[in-house]
Parts: sequence; C-alpha cells; structure tokens
Amino acid sequence: MKLSISLIIHFWTVLVFAHVEYPNYGAPLPRFLPYANSKPGVAPWGDRTSKNTDPYLGTPSTGMTRKYKFTLSRSKIAPDGFNKDVILVNGQFPGPMIEANWGDWIEVDLINNITSPEEGAAIHWHGLQQRETPWMDGVPGISQCAIAPNKQMKYRFRADRYGTSWYHSHYSSQYVDGITGAMVIYGPDHVDFEVDLGPVLLHDWRHESYEAVNEEVMRVRLQDIVNIPKLLGLLPIASANLINGKGAYNNCGSTEAKNCSSGWKRQLQTLNFEKGKRYKLRLANVGGDGTQKFGIDGHNLTVVATDYTQIEPYETNIVTLAVGQRSDVIVTATGNDGESFWARSRVAWCSLTWQGEAMAMVRYPKADLTLEPKSKAQVDNSSWCAGDPLPLSKPYYPMDAEEPTTIRTFNTFYTINSTGHLMFSFNFPETFKGNYSTPLLSKANQGIASQKWSSFDQVYDFASNQTIRVVLNNPTYMQNAHAIHLHGHDMMVLAEGTGNWDEKTLNLKNPIRRDTQIVVPNGHIVFQYKADNPGLWPFHCHIPWHVSDGLVMNFLEHPDKVRSLSTIPSAMKQTCSEWEDWVRGRFLPDQN
Repeated sequence: MKLSISLIIHFWTVLVFAHVEYPNYGAPLPRFLPYANSKPGVAPWGDRTSKNTDPYLGTPSTGMTRKYKFTLSRSKIAPDGFNKDVILVNGQFPGPMIEANWGDWIEVDLINNITSPEEGAAIHWHGLQQRETPWMDGVPGISQCAIAPNKQMKYRFRADRYGTSWYHSHYSSQYVDGITGAMVIYGPDHVDFEVDLGPVLLHDWRHESYEAVNEEVMRVRLQDIVNIPKLLGLLPIASANLINGKGAYNNCGSTEAKNCSSGWKRQLQTLNFEKGKRYKLRLANVGGDGTQKFGIDGHNLTVVATDYTQIEPYETNIVTLAVGQRSDVIVTATGNDGESFWARSRVAWCSLTWQGEAMAMVRYPKADLTLEPKSKAQVDNSSWCAGDPLPLSKPYYPMDAEEPTTIRTFNTFYTINSTGHLMFSFNFPETFKGNYSTPLLSKANQGIASQKWSSFDQVYDFASNQTIRVVLNNPTYMQNAHAIHLHGHDMMVLAEGTGNWDEKTLNLKNPIRRDTQIVVPNGHIVFQYKADNPGLWPFHCHIPWHVSDGLVMNFLEHPDKVRSLSTIPSAMKQTCSEWEDWVRGRFLPDQN
C-alpha cells in the first residue's frame, strides 16, 4: 500500500507531538496511528480481527495515550450563509477530529471559556462504553457535575470500541449550537478499500439558538392542544442541512436577505474520487432531530458497519441515519475522468426542515472546477420515517440473544408538570429532571437505598439481573420518531415495527447490535443487553430538546458493584465544588 505525502506527514505529526492538528474533514486518513515500538505494516491490535475477536471483551492494551486540549468559547459563523452565534471547540466547526487506535487511552483537557453569557459544559463520547471509567461518560447530573465557566476538567477514558462516532456537549441542548465533532477509532477492517476519506457529518441546522428551541418546545401547556400554531412548537423546524459543516441557505441568495454574511459564497464539501478505487466514508448524523437519508448520484454504497458494529456487507443506494447513528460505507468509484456527481443528504419528511437537502460534490480527475454537477438524484424507496430494515444488518462477529433474566416495558408519552406544561415521559406520569450539582452516579456509589431515589431521578434499578430485555412502545402519531440511545452498552435490537409489540415477534439469531435505534410514531422496538458494565447508564431520546424536556431514564446496573467502584476521582469532586460555587445564587432554566 503506497502512502501519500499527506499521510506520511500525518503519521509523523501524530508520532512526535502529544497535541496535534488533524486533517480537514474529507482528507484521507491512515489505516492506524503510530504506536510504541511500531513495526512496518503491523497493526497495534496484532492478530485480532473482526471475525475472531469479541469486540467487547477483546480490547487490546496498546500502552498509548492520545492527548487533546479542547477550549469552548463563543463565536459567530455562517456555515450556510446565515450568521449565527455559536459555541465552538477550539474555534472550529465541526470540532477537531479525535483519532485513536482501538485500546488506546484518550485524554481530553476541556476548558470552559464560554462567556457573555457564561454557562456550564460537559462532553459525552458517544458510543464508547466507559468500562471501568463510568465517571467519564460526560453527562452532567448523572455521571458528573457541570463544568463551571472559567474552569476545566480532564477526561480520561479507553477507546474500548472501534469504528466511527462523534462527541458532543451533553449540557442541555447545547451541542446543536456547535459543540460537536468526529471520533475515529482505528481497528480491524473486514472489507478492503484503497482510501479512507474519513467522517461525513450530517447535520440539520437551526438559525435559532438552542435556548430558543428549548423554550419553544417547553412552553406548550395542556390547554394549547387546541392551539395548533403553539402546539407545533413541539416539532421545531430546522432551517437547513449541512454536510461536514457546509451548506447553502437559499434565502441568502436574495438581495433582501437579512442576517446573511456579507460577501458569503457557497462552499460545499468536495470528495475526490478516481475511477476504479474503493473509498471508505464514515457517515454520522450529528444533528438535532432530522433523520438523514444519504446517497451519491450514480453510485452504490456498500454498508460495512452500523454504529460501532462491523456487519456483513450489503449494497444499497440510500443509507438512513437517525440522530446519533453512524454507518461506514464503501463506495466503488464508477465514474469517468471529467465527471462530477452530487452527494446528497435529505432530511426525512417526518422531521421538519425548511430546506432539507444538503449537497457535497464528488469530483473525478479533470472535472471542470467552475461547474457544479448536473447528476440526477437516485430514487429513494426507503421508509418515510423508519430506519433501514433490521435484517439488512448482520453483525460480522455473531452473537445470539440469550433468554433474559428480566423484561421491562416502557411507553413514551407526554405528561404534565406542576405548572401545566407538557413534558416527555418514559414512565407516565413521571419525567426526568436532572440536578447538575448532584450526579446520580455519585449517589449510587454512596449506596443510596433504591426507595430513596426521587421520581425526578428516573432511576430504574435492575439489581443483579444479567440479561435485560426492554420493550419500548411509542404510542400514537402525536409524537416524533425518537432516536433512542443507551449509554454504556450496545442494544441487541430484536424487533421493531408499528403499533405496540405483539409479544411474539423476535429475532434472536445474531440480531443487529448498536447504541442508537429509531422508534417510529405509533411504533415499538424490543432490545436487550448484557448487564456486564456496572454503572448508572442514561437511556434517552437523542433529540436534545426531548432530553431537556424529560425523556430520560437511568438504568442502575449491579448496584452492589457500583458501591464498590474505586473512589470518585478527585477531578470529579473538584468539578462539583467549582460548579456549586458558581451556580450559588443563580437561576438556571429547567432544562436537563
């Protein structure tokens, strides 16, 4: 395999410096990062493959730590031409890419420089299971206190899965204002390709602040059921759609457009192909609530991974991703020199967006750079709202579902709080209300009795159960599709469909395993997981204003082992002390 000059420079930079500048999104990535005592062509995971190694128990010990320094601060950007006040990581959008090899440790020094106004912060490392490091999951009020303004915290955790994911703020709905970026964990490949073009981040984009969207959702009262304009506040409409932080808001092409960046010119992501080569694209939906449908005109996609799970390859022309989901795809370049094509990501129509199509350009050598592609979109025969069919995704490392030791049923619906406002609930009439000063994991570690959990904590104690099956019904068409995410585990998704589960239909033979799964309006999913990761793990819809509005439960796993976890890290205690000092005497909105 020949290395390009850019990849050689990338290798050398990563090897020499602890903190590095990483490639622009769309630039080629290596097969793996240099490591201690590297040998040419020998991967740091040795003879482990996607077929012979349990991806949960076979994590290698590489002896390497990848270090990053993230500073959060306010800025103003116009990724689609419309000026928006945002909060960014290191002044970048999307944020810097995190790279590591499977089994590496990752350290992130997070500095909260959010000012004018000040607010808290915390970052979650989506899909990593935090085995032995549950304090580092990055969820304020659950695994940690929020990080106070002008303070910092060091996260340290293991790259315990491999593939494609992302990181994002877990403080209220803050991440939709810019605090998000890709994570690439290099590991064994089971399908060959020539070039890894890295993450392709799909992002429905709002011109309003996250606080404004939260307010729109959370102001709806019971009596507003007959007030259709106000009731529609439960379904906030996105402004546009982006690919790798780039897009084009149509109204910014008009002379009367307000709030558009002066002199802005449309800049779209470009992917460079050569005929006959196979390219790996790492797709991730990092948006607010838009389910994305991605394809490339005139090309097929071979799907090889869903979330962090490597799967038997299958071919399609459209890949569907709910918020938080990822798919690795291989694209064979079938075009000719001089040609160019559109890559498109369209927001599914059950998610509301004024301008739902984002576009990037796929260019072949000698293509005219002054002209845009004229290719025609592929026919989309996929479901209007659901994810891609479960039977398509068969894990490459097979596991069958065991007989569960407990089964629990939850139903998503609305409830009403003490002021008459509608809230979301998994467990009617209760809803989640977090306290950024009192992490639930710390309370569990201190041995709080199960009967002393508040109804607002929404803690479900699974005790010493070994295999947990969850039935989740999403009754009525009065709700969105929900992108359901479980921290600390992958879900074996055994069934999905419309209506409530029939209590019979299940696939127990090597079902798909993933950390995020969509449940459609008036639909259901059934999943299970092994309780082999003691902790207190959030289970929630990944639409951020649904989290802020209470659609969260917390699964307590082996409380006896949680009580015996090693002492709470001093950094966590310091973070709580600093947060309590800052928040004292201040009013914070009632948003998780």
